[in-house]
Amino acid sequence: MGDKSTFIRAFVFGVAAVFWAASRALPPDSAFYPRLVCVLIVLLGALDVFAPPKRGEGEQVSGNTWLVIGLIALTALYVLFLTHVGFALLTPFYLGVSMRFMGVRNLKQVIAIAIGLTIALIVTFSGLFGVPLPAGLLNGLGF
Repeated sequence: MGDKSTFIRAFVFGVAAVFWAASRALPPDSAFYPRLVCVLIVLLGALDVFAPPKRGEGEQVSGNTWLVIGLIALTALYVLFLTHVGFALLTPFYLGVSMRFMGVRNLKQVIAIAIGLTIALIVTFSGLFGVPLPAGLLNGLGF
């Protein structure tokens, strides 16, 4: 195992530890799911450490490092601005840019999927499940 895979493992374990610590501020009922995800991350990481794939097995890492870094940065910006801009305005932009990053070049298809998926998510979470989504700039307009 190279230095890169060791760094990635340590990073993943660190992220799980940070989320576990952050879940301590939540009520016990709300903390269950984040803690479950943290435990699963640690278990899968431990499986990778103690039973790594044999040489020649598994997927080879492609040269898309900048794509991954770009998507992580885009996702971080999305989370950062979500409450300020709002779900209905920011999500189609996020989805569209993500699809373009991943190689979808048909602009009509990108716009249709981004808007359609955003509407489906709003109907599902706000309409069916009653989950309030960040209104942001549209606050007071019924969103």
